[in-house]
Amino acid sequence: MNIGLYLCTGIGGARHGFLAGWLGTLPNFIDNQWRIDLETGHSDGYMNIAKDIECGMSFSQFLNNRSFVLSDTADLLLAGQLHGHALIPYQDSIDYRYVKILNVDVTRADPSQIQWDFLVKTYLRKDRAKHNYEKNAVQWNIDKSINQSVITDLDRVDKFKQLATKMAQSNPYDPMLDSPLKFINLDYEQLFQIGGSQYLCEQLNITVGTKYHHYWNQQLPWAQSPDILHVWNTVWNKSDFFN
Repeated sequence: MNIGLYLCTGIGGARHGFLAGWLGTLPNFIDNQWRIDLETGHSDGYMNIAKDIECGMSFSQFLNNRSFVLSDTADLLLAGQLHGHALIPYQDSIDYRYVKILNVDVTRADPSQIQWDFLVKTYLRKDRAKHNYEKNAVQWNIDKSINQSVITDLDRVDKFKQLATKMAQSNPYDPMLDSPLKFINLDYEQLFQIGGSQYLCEQLNITVGTKYHHYWNQQLPWAQSPDILHVWNTVWNKSDFFN
């Protein structure tokens, strides 16, 4: 399949999944079947195939395994999402004529919001995707971080407390900003606000219909993780970890 490729990158909590999901709604993009988990704000969909690179697959292997052929005359574009650090080892394999990297820069964002979004969307999320159920995959994402054959809700509670406490003592860092990769740097604050899709289109030098901007604005409130959640018979409050 001949395609052009947009890779949306960012650190955990940067909402680059939302960015890739919205791009997939545009008529010249492959449909990402984007959905937002209303409990956590996590974006899910076909854009996650780019995460194969995070799992150790090289950039060229990723293209070959999906039968993707990069072309500047392709009828369709694909927006994928992954953490940008996974691309750095493959900088020499990326042909920027066909690949655009869009990095969400959180430098000016509230670090506590970025970190809370990451914690909630990564560890308080139950994977309800149909294909994962069919494969008997892990349902609670946090279970991947617990090295036990039998995991109880109490184990999950203890692990989340440990992870959240540790993260609250650190500051967000994006290795993409110091990397030799060529990318379009998108300011988180300008992007994730009402009208942010217009800022995005200006940076990409594209034009889309008004209805797509309306859709961005309608979906935006669901992208932020709630400050309070009830999971595993425990109330999790952002203020318990971040001032």
